[in-house]
Amino acid sequence: MPGCKVKGPEFSGPVLLAGSSAVRAEGLGVLAQVLPGGSARDDGRGVELRLPLSRGVLWRLHRLADPWRLVVDFAEVDWRGFDTEGFDRAEAVTAVRAGALRPGWSRMVLELATPMRVASAEMGAGT
Repeated sequence: MPGCKVKGPEFSGPVLLAGSSAVRAEGLGVLAQVLPGGSARDDGRGVELRLPLSRGVLWRLHRLADPWRLVVDFAEVDWRGFDTEGFDRAEAVTAVRAGALRPGWSRMVLELATPMRVASAEMGAGT
C-alpha cells in the first residue's frame, strides 16, 4: 500500500502516511477512510508515524511552536472511528487530535514533548 514518509533526527525514523498510489481528480469528492494498522511509535531513532488510508489524498505538513506540534492537513479524510489514544504509542508525542478543518480539508495534530525536525516526507509505497 503506498504512503508518505517524514523523517527527522529528532522526529527521526520514517513517518508513513499510507494510502493509494495516485490521487485522481475524479476521486477527490470521496472521503478517504483511515484503515487499521496506523500508529505513532518510537522506532529507536525517533518517532515513526503510519497512517494507512483507503486512497491517496493531497496533503501538507508543517510544525508549530508553543506548544510544539506537527500538523498534517489532508484533502478529504473521514476520521470517524479513528482512535487517537490507540494511535499514539510514542513517548515524544503527548497527544493526537484529528478532525475536519474546513470544507474539503481534514487535519491531524500531534503535540510533541520537545521540538522535532522533519527530515523528509513523501507519498509512495508503504506497508
